[in-house]
Amino acid sequence: MSTLERDITGLAGLSLAELRTRWQTVFGAAAPAGVGHHLLASGLAWQIQAHRLGDVPARHRKALDDAHCVAALGYVALHPVRAQRVTRAPDGRWSNTRALIAGKDDQGVKVAPALERVGNFTAFLGEAFDEALTYAALRKAESVGRPIGSPHWLAEMKATTGKQLAPKRRGTTPCLGI
Repeated sequence: MSTLERDITGLAGLSLAELRTRWQTVFGAAAPAGVGHHLLASGLAWQIQAHRLGDVPARHRKALDDAHCVAALGYVALHPVRAQRVTRAPDGRWSNTRALIAGKDDQGVKVAPALERVGNFTAFLGEAFDEALTYAALRKAESVGRPIGSPHWLAEMKATTGKQLAPKRRGTTPCLGI
């Protein structure tokens, strides 16, 4: 087991108080009130991986396919409403939507990248859209574990990273030399 794996799996054995202390050290701010053990451990695991393996470079972050990014913004912001946990998106307990609507950063979100893409967040959430069509790719990506984006974006990311990101052709592989 690598050091990274050991550090991440070790988070599960920490008490809630120990996770809160570790959160303070890693993020430089108190852990959000009311957040449980699992969510704190997940957030810390993500941050540890990003720090050790390298976050997405700025040039790649900028290259993210805007249409899919905007769809993901709406999907995440409206999820508590679709799940019938709240009646309005900003009312979600851990929602960053309040910060996006106010146009002010908070400890959970930097609003500028989102607002550069959608402008007025309240108006964005109020826009009519075909939910099934807009979220189909996002829901599919949840189950296959592959990034989503336009074919052009996937080709650019393949050229940059050297990794096959688009799905391969289905079916059997042809035999060579037979």
